Amino acid sequence: MHQLASNVSLGSIHPQPVRKENLDDGDLQVFADFIYHGVRQGLYQDVVDARSRTEVLEFLQGIASKCEFRRHDPKLGRTTTTVAALMVYTVQGVMVGFAILSQAVSASAKRGIEILMFGVLKKHRGQGHGAAILDSIIKTISEQYFNLIVRCPEDNQVLLAMLLTRGFSAMNRFCQGRVLRLSPSFHAGRLRNSPNPSLYLE
Repeated sequence: MHQLASNVSLGSIHPQPVRKENLDDGDLQVFADFIYHGVRQGLYQDVVDARSRTEVLEFLQGIASKCEFRRHDPKLGRTTTTVAALMVYTVQGVMVGFAILSQAVSASAKRGIEILMFGVLKKHRGQGHGAAILDSIIKTISEQYFNLIVRCPEDNQVLLAMLLTRGFSAMNRFCQGRVLRLSPSFHAGRLRNSPNPSLYLE
C-alpha cells in the first residue's frame, strides 16, 4: 500500500471527469433542463432557437443521434445545418457537465472547432470539474490539429481566466464579448511542460 504525501488527504482527491460514450434519454433530459434554464436567462440565443424545453430537447436529440443541428442564419436568410457533437462528462457514474462542439462557421477560423456550450451542473461546481473538462477538450482537439474557438461573454471572467491561462488569444469581438482561439502547435508544447491540469473553479 502506498502512503499519501503529508499534505494530501483522501478527502482532497477529486476523481477526474470522464466522457460518457453512450448517451440515453435520461442524459438528454438533464441537460435539456440546464440549457432551457439558460435560454430563459437570455443565453445560447445564437446557438439554439428554442422557446420551450421540448424544442431544447429536440435540439439535443438531433446532435446526439445525427451529430448535427439546424438553425436559422439571419445573415444568409435561410436555415443551415451544422455538424456538432454533444460530450457528456461523469465522475464515478454521476453526470457533472457537458460541452457541445461544432465546426466553426467563420471563414477566418480555418480548421476550427468551436465550443458552443460548456457547463457544469450547479451541484457539482467548485470542484475543478469545469477546468478538467476544458483540459480534456483541448487535448482531444489539439491532437487532431484543429484550432479551438470559444466565444467568451464579457461578464464571464472565470471562463476568460481559464482560457487565457491555457494559451487562448483574442481573435476578434462579438456583441457580447470576445472570440478566442487556441492553435494546436502552441498547446502541443504546453502539454509536455504542464502535466497537471489547472484547477480554476467554474
